Amino acid sequence: FPSHDSEGLVAKRLDSHYLPGRYNAWVKLKRWRDASVIVTGAKPGRGSTRSTFGSLYMHVLKDGAPVYVGAVGTGWNDPQRAELFNLLRAGDPLVIDVTYQGILEGGHLRYPVFRAIRDDLTVFDCQHDLLT
Repeated sequence: FPSHDSEGLVAKRLDSHYLPGRYNAWVKLKRWRDASVIVTGAKPGRGSTRSTFGSLYMHVLKDGAPVYVGAVGTGWNDPQRAELFNLLRAGDPLVIDVTYQGILEGGHLRYPVFRAIRDDLTVFDCQHDLLT
Protein backbone atom coordinates (compact mmCIF):
# COMPACT_ATOMS: atom_id res chain seq x y z
CA PHE A 1 0.00 0.00 0.00
CA PRO A 2 1.33 3.44 -0.86
CA SER A 3 1.02 4.92 2.64
CA HIS A 4 1.21 3.43 6.11
CA ASP A 5 -1.94 5.39 6.99
CA SER A 6 -3.87 4.56 3.83
CA GLU A 7 -7.21 2.82 4.12
CA GLY A 8 -6.66 0.92 0.90
CA LEU A 9 -6.54 1.57 -2.80
CA VAL A 10 -8.75 1.49 -5.84
CA ALA A 11 -7.65 -0.32 -8.99
CA LYS A 12 -9.05 -0.62 -12.50
CA ARG A 13 -8.73 -3.74 -14.63
CA LEU A 14 -6.13 -3.29 -17.33
CA ASP A 15 -8.46 -4.43 -20.12
CA SER A 16 -11.28 -2.00 -19.18
CA HIS A 17 -11.95 1.54 -20.35
CA TYR A 18 -12.63 4.68 -18.34
CA LEU A 19 -16.40 5.16 -18.31
CA PRO A 20 -18.57 7.45 -16.18
CA GLY A 21 -20.51 6.01 -13.26
CA ARG A 22 -20.09 2.80 -11.32
CA TYR A 23 -19.27 -0.49 -12.93
CA ASN A 24 -17.37 -3.65 -12.07
CA ALA A 25 -14.06 -2.72 -13.71
CA TRP A 26 -13.07 -0.88 -10.53
CA VAL A 27 -12.01 -2.87 -7.48
CA LYS A 28 -11.51 -1.45 -3.98
CA LEU A 29 -8.79 -3.19 -1.99
CA LYS A 30 -9.14 -2.47 1.71
CA ARG A 31 -6.15 -2.62 4.00
CA TRP A 32 -6.79 -4.88 6.98
CA ARG A 33 -4.51 -4.92 10.00
CA ASP A 34 -4.08 -7.64 12.63
CA ALA A 35 -3.81 -7.38 16.40
CA SER A 36 -3.84 -9.57 19.47
CA VAL A 37 -6.07 -8.10 22.17
CA ILE A 38 -7.13 -8.90 25.72
CA VAL A 39 -10.80 -9.75 26.28
CA THR A 40 -11.87 -8.16 29.55
CA GLY A 41 -15.59 -8.85 29.46
CA ALA A 42 -18.63 -9.05 27.28
CA LYS A 43 -21.78 -7.15 26.47
CA PRO A 44 -24.86 -9.30 27.12
CA GLY A 45 -26.42 -10.84 24.06
CA ARG A 46 -29.91 -10.07 22.81
CA GLY A 47 -32.37 -12.15 20.84
CA SER A 48 -30.77 -15.38 19.62
CA THR A 49 -27.53 -14.64 21.52
CA ARG A 50 -29.26 -13.88 24.84
CA SER A 51 -27.81 -17.00 26.47
CA THR A 52 -24.19 -16.04 25.65
CA PHE A 53 -22.88 -12.58 24.69
CA GLY A 54 -23.28 -9.90 22.06
CA SER A 55 -19.77 -8.48 21.79
CA LEU A 56 -16.41 -8.72 23.54
CA TYR A 57 -14.63 -5.78 25.19
CA MET A 58 -11.05 -5.41 23.94
CA HIS A 59 -8.02 -3.93 25.69
CA VAL A 60 -4.29 -3.71 25.03
CA LEU A 61 -1.54 -2.73 27.46
CA LYS A 62 0.07 0.70 27.36
CA ASP A 63 2.84 1.29 29.89
CA GLY A 64 1.54 -1.74 31.81
CA ALA A 65 -2.04 -0.46 32.12
CA PRO A 66 -5.04 -1.73 30.14
CA VAL A 67 -6.37 0.63 27.47
CA TYR A 68 -9.84 0.09 25.99
CA VAL A 69 -9.75 -0.25 22.20
CA GLY A 70 -13.41 -1.06 21.52
CA ALA A 71 -15.65 -4.09 21.22
CA VAL A 72 -15.79 -6.84 18.62
CA GLY A 73 -19.15 -8.37 17.78
CA THR A 74 -18.58 -10.43 14.65
CA GLY A 75 -16.36 -13.07 13.06
CA TRP A 76 -17.12 -16.16 15.12
CA ASN A 77 -19.34 -19.11 14.31
CA ASP A 78 -21.65 -20.80 16.83
CA PRO A 79 -19.07 -23.31 18.18
CA GLN A 80 -16.51 -20.50 18.58
CA ARG A 81 -19.11 -18.33 20.37
CA ALA A 82 -19.78 -21.19 22.80
CA GLU A 83 -16.04 -21.71 23.40
CA LEU A 84 -15.49 -17.98 23.97
CA PHE A 85 -18.44 -17.89 26.38
CA ASN A 86 -17.08 -20.84 28.37
CA LEU A 87 -13.62 -19.25 28.54
CA LEU A 88 -15.14 -15.97 29.75
CA ARG A 89 -17.06 -17.79 32.48
CA ALA A 90 -13.87 -19.57 33.59
CA GLY A 91 -12.42 -16.14 34.40
CA ASP A 92 -8.93 -16.80 33.03
CA PRO A 93 -7.19 -14.14 30.95
CA LEU A 94 -8.31 -14.42 27.34
CA VAL A 95 -6.36 -13.24 24.30
CA ILE A 96 -7.85 -13.21 20.80
CA ASP A 97 -6.72 -12.11 17.36
CA VAL A 98 -8.79 -9.59 15.43
CA THR A 99 -8.48 -7.87 12.11
CA TYR A 100 -9.46 -4.22 11.77
CA GLN A 101 -9.37 -1.40 9.23
CA GLY A 102 -7.63 1.26 11.26
CA ILE A 103 -7.73 3.18 14.51
CA LEU A 104 -10.39 5.81 15.12
CA GLU A 105 -9.61 9.19 16.65
CA GLY A 106 -10.60 8.01 20.14
CA GLY A 107 -8.27 5.00 19.93
CA HIS A 108 -10.88 2.35 19.16
CA LEU A 109 -10.28 -0.21 16.43
CA ARG A 110 -12.32 0.42 13.28
CA TYR A 111 -14.49 -2.52 12.14
CA PRO A 112 -12.86 -5.21 14.30
CA VAL A 113 -13.54 -8.83 13.33
CA PHE A 114 -12.71 -11.85 15.50
CA ARG A 115 -10.23 -14.28 13.95
CA ALA A 116 -8.94 -16.71 16.59
CA ILE A 117 -8.44 -17.54 20.24
CA ARG A 118 -4.74 -17.24 21.11
CA ASP A 119 -3.99 -19.62 23.97
CA ASP A 120 -0.29 -19.41 23.06
CA LEU A 121 -0.14 -15.71 24.05
CA THR A 122 -0.43 -13.93 27.39
CA VAL A 123 -1.92 -10.53 28.12
CA PHE A 124 1.63 -9.13 28.12
CA ASP A 125 1.87 -9.88 24.38
CA CYS A 126 -0.96 -7.40 23.70
CA GLN A 127 0.90 -4.11 23.63
CA HIS A 128 -0.52 -0.78 22.47
CA ASP A 129 2.59 0.04 20.43
CA LEU A 130 1.91 -2.98 18.19
CA LEU A 131 -1.29 -1.36 16.84
CA THR A 132 -0.86 0.32 13.47
